Amino acid sequence: MILEYGKMKGLPGVVCVLRENERLKHVIPFLCDKFDKIMPEFAKGYVEGVMGIQIEKLQKVDMDYLAQHLRGKKVLNFSELEPSKSSEFQKAVYKKLFSTKPGTVMTYGELAQCTGHKDAARAVGSAMKKNPLPIIIPCHRVSGSSGKECFSIPCLKKKPKGCALKDISDCSKGFKSLLRKFEVNG
Repeated sequence: MILEYGKMKGLPGVVCVLRENERLKHVIPFLCDKFDKIMPEFAKGYVEGVMGIQIEKLQKVDMDYLAQHLRGKKVLNFSELEPSKSSEFQKAVYKKLFSTKPGTVMTYGELAQCTGHKDAARAVGSAMKKNPLPIIIPCHRVSGSSGKECFSIPCLKKKPKGCALKDISDCSKGFKSLLRKFEVNG
Protein backbone atom coordinates (compact mmCIF):
# COMPACT_ATOMS: atom_id res chain seq x y z
CA MET A 1 0.00 0.00 0.00
CA ILE A 2 1.33 3.45 -0.92
CA LEU A 3 0.60 6.52 1.21
CA GLU A 4 0.52 9.67 -0.90
CA TYR A 5 0.32 12.99 0.90
CA GLY A 6 0.29 16.64 -0.01
CA LYS A 7 -1.42 20.00 0.16
CA MET A 8 -4.68 20.65 -1.59
CA LYS A 9 -4.78 24.18 -2.98
CA GLY A 10 -7.34 26.23 -1.06
CA LEU A 11 -7.54 23.99 2.02
CA PRO A 12 -5.43 23.97 5.16
CA GLY A 13 -3.50 20.95 6.33
CA VAL A 14 -2.51 17.81 4.49
CA VAL A 15 -4.55 15.20 2.65
CA CYS A 16 -3.35 11.59 2.59
CA VAL A 17 -4.46 9.05 -0.01
CA LEU A 18 -3.88 5.32 0.29
CA ARG A 19 -3.44 3.52 -3.05
CA GLU A 20 -3.11 -0.13 -3.88
CA ASN A 21 -2.70 -1.34 -7.46
CA GLU A 22 -3.65 2.09 -8.86
CA ARG A 23 -6.96 2.06 -6.97
CA LEU A 24 -7.80 4.58 -4.25
CA LYS A 25 -8.60 2.79 -0.99
CA HIS A 26 -8.78 5.59 1.62
CA VAL A 27 -8.59 9.36 1.88
CA ILE A 28 -7.56 10.85 5.22
CA PRO A 29 -7.71 14.65 5.61
CA PHE A 30 -5.69 16.26 8.41
CA LEU A 31 -6.64 19.92 8.47
CA CYS A 32 -4.19 21.49 10.91
CA ASP A 33 -1.83 23.94 9.19
CA LYS A 34 0.83 23.45 11.87
CA PHE A 35 1.61 19.84 10.92
CA ASP A 36 3.25 20.33 7.52
CA LYS A 37 6.72 19.24 8.57
CA ILE A 38 5.77 16.30 10.78
CA MET A 39 2.64 15.11 8.97
CA PRO A 40 4.18 12.37 6.78
CA GLU A 41 5.59 10.57 9.82
CA PHE A 42 2.42 11.18 11.85
CA ALA A 43 0.12 10.04 9.04
CA LYS A 44 2.17 6.87 8.52
CA GLY A 45 1.91 6.16 12.24
CA TYR A 46 -1.84 6.81 12.16
CA VAL A 47 -2.40 4.51 9.16
CA GLU A 48 -0.27 1.71 10.55
CA GLY A 49 -1.22 2.06 14.21
CA VAL A 50 -4.88 3.05 14.10
CA MET A 51 -6.00 1.57 10.78
CA GLY A 52 -3.71 -1.45 10.93
CA ILE A 53 -2.52 -1.02 7.33
CA GLN A 54 1.13 -1.61 6.50
CA ILE A 55 2.66 1.11 4.30
CA GLU A 56 5.13 0.09 1.59
CA LYS A 57 6.23 3.62 0.75
CA LEU A 58 5.42 7.27 1.34
CA GLN A 59 5.43 9.78 -1.48
CA LYS A 60 4.63 13.46 -1.70
CA VAL A 61 2.25 14.29 -4.56
CA ASP A 62 0.32 17.25 -5.91
CA MET A 63 -3.20 16.91 -4.48
CA ASP A 64 -4.73 19.47 -6.85
CA TYR A 65 -6.51 16.65 -8.68
CA LEU A 66 -8.74 16.47 -5.59
CA ALA A 67 -9.44 20.21 -5.86
CA GLN A 68 -10.39 19.75 -9.52
CA HIS A 69 -12.66 16.88 -8.52
CA LEU A 70 -14.41 19.07 -5.92
CA ARG A 71 -14.94 21.78 -8.51
CA GLY A 72 -16.75 19.35 -10.79
CA LYS A 73 -13.95 18.80 -13.28
CA LYS A 74 -14.10 15.05 -12.80
CA VAL A 75 -10.61 13.65 -13.02
CA LEU A 76 -11.55 10.43 -11.25
CA ASN A 77 -13.95 7.67 -12.26
CA PHE A 78 -15.89 5.65 -9.72
CA SER A 79 -14.24 2.53 -11.16
CA GLU A 80 -10.84 3.84 -9.92
CA LEU A 81 -12.11 3.82 -6.35
CA GLU A 82 -12.29 0.85 -4.11
CA PRO A 83 -14.46 1.50 -1.07
CA SER A 84 -12.95 -1.45 0.76
CA LYS A 85 -15.13 -3.61 2.96
CA SER A 86 -18.30 -1.83 1.83
CA SER A 87 -21.65 -3.56 1.40
CA GLU A 88 -23.56 -3.40 -1.88
CA PHE A 89 -25.93 -0.86 -0.29
CA GLN A 90 -23.01 1.33 0.81
CA LYS A 91 -21.42 1.11 -2.65
CA ALA A 92 -24.73 2.21 -4.23
CA VAL A 93 -24.90 5.18 -1.85
CA TYR A 94 -21.25 6.09 -2.52
CA LYS A 95 -21.72 5.83 -6.29
CA LYS A 96 -24.78 8.10 -6.22
CA LEU A 97 -23.04 10.65 -3.99
CA PHE A 98 -19.90 10.51 -6.15
CA SER A 99 -21.99 11.60 -9.15
CA THR A 100 -23.59 14.65 -7.47
CA LYS A 101 -22.75 18.12 -8.75
CA PRO A 102 -20.53 20.50 -6.75
CA GLY A 103 -22.52 22.73 -4.41
CA THR A 104 -25.34 20.19 -4.11
CA VAL A 105 -26.60 19.61 -0.57
CA MET A 106 -29.07 16.85 0.26
CA THR A 107 -30.42 15.07 3.32
CA TYR A 108 -29.73 11.48 4.31
CA GLY A 109 -33.36 10.67 3.43
CA GLU A 110 -33.06 12.24 -0.04
CA LEU A 111 -29.90 10.27 -0.73
CA ALA A 112 -31.62 7.07 0.45
CA GLN A 113 -34.54 7.75 -1.88
CA CYS A 114 -32.18 8.41 -4.83
CA THR A 115 -30.70 4.96 -4.36
CA GLY A 116 -34.13 3.27 -4.24
CA HIS A 117 -34.23 2.77 -0.46
CA LYS A 118 -36.69 5.46 0.66
CA ASP A 119 -36.78 4.38 4.33
CA ALA A 120 -33.02 3.93 4.75
CA ALA A 121 -31.92 7.41 5.92
CA ARG A 122 -30.22 5.98 9.01
CA ALA A 123 -28.43 3.36 6.94
CA VAL A 124 -27.20 6.17 4.65
CA GLY A 125 -25.93 7.98 7.76
CA SER A 126 -24.09 4.84 8.78
CA ALA A 127 -22.59 4.57 5.29
CA MET A 128 -21.40 8.19 5.55
CA LYS A 129 -19.74 7.43 8.89
CA LYS A 130 -17.90 4.49 7.29
CA ASN A 131 -16.98 6.37 4.10
CA PRO A 132 -13.32 5.50 3.43
CA LEU A 133 -12.99 8.22 0.77
CA PRO A 134 -14.23 11.54 2.18
CA ILE A 135 -13.66 14.49 -0.18
CA ILE A 136 -13.79 12.11 -3.17
CA ILE A 137 -17.12 10.60 -2.11
CA PRO A 138 -18.35 13.95 -0.78
CA CYS A 139 -20.24 13.22 2.43
CA HIS A 140 -19.86 16.92 3.24
CA ARG A 141 -22.78 17.40 0.83
CA VAL A 142 -25.15 15.44 3.11
CA SER A 143 -26.96 16.81 6.18
CA GLY A 144 -29.61 15.63 8.57
CA SER A 145 -33.18 16.75 7.80
CA SER A 146 -33.00 19.10 10.79
CA GLY A 147 -30.06 20.85 9.14
CA LYS A 148 -27.67 19.50 11.75
CA GLU A 149 -24.11 19.19 10.51
CA CYS A 150 -23.24 15.48 10.62
CA PHE A 151 -19.81 14.51 9.35
CA SER A 152 -16.92 12.41 10.55
CA ILE A 153 -13.23 12.55 9.66
CA PRO A 154 -10.21 11.35 11.62
CA CYS A 155 -9.59 13.72 14.51
CA LEU A 156 -6.32 14.48 16.18
CA LYS A 157 -7.16 13.86 19.82
CA LYS A 158 -3.51 13.58 20.84
CA LYS A 159 -0.75 16.00 20.01
CA PRO A 160 1.81 14.34 17.71
CA LYS A 161 5.45 14.36 18.73
CA GLY A 162 7.18 17.44 17.38
CA CYS A 163 4.05 19.59 17.30
CA ALA A 164 4.46 23.01 18.89
CA LEU A 165 0.73 23.51 19.46
CA LYS A 166 -0.46 23.63 23.06
CA ASP A 167 -3.87 22.15 22.34
CA ILE A 168 -5.54 20.26 19.53
CA SER A 169 -9.28 20.49 19.12
CA ASP A 170 -11.54 18.44 16.92
CA CYS A 171 -10.11 18.99 13.43
CA SER A 172 -13.43 18.12 11.78
CA LYS A 173 -15.04 21.24 13.26
CA GLY A 174 -16.07 23.44 10.37
CA PHE A 175 -14.69 21.00 7.76
CA LYS A 176 -18.03 20.43 6.08
CA SER A 177 -18.77 24.12 5.54
CA LEU A 178 -15.15 24.75 4.51
CA LEU A 179 -15.37 22.12 1.76
CA ARG A 180 -18.79 23.35 0.63
CA LYS A 181 -17.45 26.90 0.34
CA PHE A 182 -14.35 25.63 -1.44
CA GLU A 183 -16.26 23.63 -4.05
CA VAL A 184 -18.82 26.39 -4.70
CA ASN A 185 -16.43 29.34 -4.83
CA GLY A 186 -13.41 27.36 -6.07
